[in-house]
Amino acid sequence: NAFRLGFAPSDGQALRSYLLAREYKDEQMIELGLAKAGKDGRDPYIFFRERVMVPVMDRRGRVIAFGGRTLPDHMRGPNSGSYTPAKYMNSPETPIFNKSMVLYGAPQARQASGDGQIMFVVEGYFDVIAAHQAGFNGAVAPMGTALTEEQIMLLWKMIASDLKEPILCFDGDNAGRRAAERAAERVLPMLGAGRSVRFAFLPDGEDPDSLIKGGGKSAFAKVLENAIPMVEFLWRSHTAGRTFETPEQRAGLIKTLNEAVARIADRDVQKQYDVMVREKISAAFYTNRRQGQANKSGKGGFGFGQKPKMPGAGIALRQPKQSRDVQVRILIAALLNHPAIFDSVEEPFAMLVIANERLDTLRQTIIRVLGDDPEMQKDALGVELNRLGFGRELDLILSSATYMHGRFAAPVQEDINIVISKWSGLVHSLEESDVLKEIKTGWKSAFHASSEEEEERIRQMMKGQNSS
Repeated sequence: NAFRLGFAPSDGQALRSYLLAREYKDEQMIELGLAKAGKDGRDPYIFFRERVMVPVMDRRGRVIAFGGRTLPDHMRGPNSGSYTPAKYMNSPETPIFNKSMVLYGAPQARQASGDGQIMFVVEGYFDVIAAHQAGFNGAVAPMGTALTEEQIMLLWKMIASDLKEPILCFDGDNAGRRAAERAAERVLPMLGAGRSVRFAFLPDGEDPDSLIKGGGKSAFAKVLENAIPMVEFLWRSHTAGRTFETPEQRAGLIKTLNEAVARIADRDVQKQYDVMVREKISAAFYTNRRQGQANKSGKGGFGFGQKPKMPGAGIALRQPKQSRDVQVRILIAALLNHPAIFDSVEEPFAMLVIANERLDTLRQTIIRVLGDDPEMQKDALGVELNRLGFGRELDLILSSATYMHGRFAAPVQEDINIVISKWSGLVHSLEESDVLKEIKTGWKSAFHASSEEEEERIRQMMKGQNSS
């Protein structure tokens, strides 16, 4: 099979005899971790015995190490006695194997990434194999340790697209959440433009194999689909299960989040995180005082006054509410990255109401430029808009902060039909929001003016809204 599984017999000399017969030396076996030196003048003996063997390959598919899983008790030999061996054993570090710089499943995942599949990290060898058997070929696993900086860099290098956001998949229990927090601490200083991670959580008590067997491929696909971006994970990990009713508690949260953001080395990404964290703080503490009172009484809300559990990614997660400005940036980003959709979206784009004067001017300029040259490609469009003085706007729009809210707008999306469908759906939701706002304003106006004519106009608008 693709993973070349095998078996090591209980005889501690079987592999040694085989290799000696082929003129390999004991010193070589010991150096590569296949054998251990014997004590008191005894012969060396083979390291892996009576185990299912999992070859570990480098990115080019060459075997550089092994992992071994012990057999269940009822399958072990009669001479095993009462000794209980370690469930897993891995090759020691050798001249060709540094466990902190290797990901199990890398050759298969690299190919899958090139084919457009999502890359994600699971806990162990057999999680990777189970995911692969179900068609999720982008799975990799660290070598029995927490994810290292070198492995994170390797993950990003293996992703062919401009947007590099592998998913880190954890158990949904407390241990899994703590592991996720440690991973976030390690990744945070390494973030860069288009280079981040997302976090997914398995339902409590499940691993990929059991979840796929019990719920089918769709259950595991849902886990990956519900992965949350780094900024959202930071917010949840520092607010879940806590209350923030006093100024001191709120100041403590703000200080903690600011310290986390300050650890991001990339200044541009740090600025984007700073903006988004401020938005979350404002929304939680200042923009809705009535909701805050409900939280105090335990009647609702997120994070304050209650003790919400960290949701598992197997359950639908509520996405952060998008502001209109963010939604507009998503729509423009989709056009900038996929100008081929212009013919399909020109009319609604031309009618889009944009309050931000600079973004509205950019919209008009895009319409003019693409109207003059409908065949213009992405790179040429970017060059022309930069030449016309929209460099700062493009930097703001074409950023990971935009793509984490609207992934369809990112350049990695290759299916134009998906981009058009998602773009149209977002415009429709904006239009619905505008109509509802007009209805609300209209009722107020009709009430104060005692205007039956205005009331009738609003009723007709409501009928149209309900019929849609």
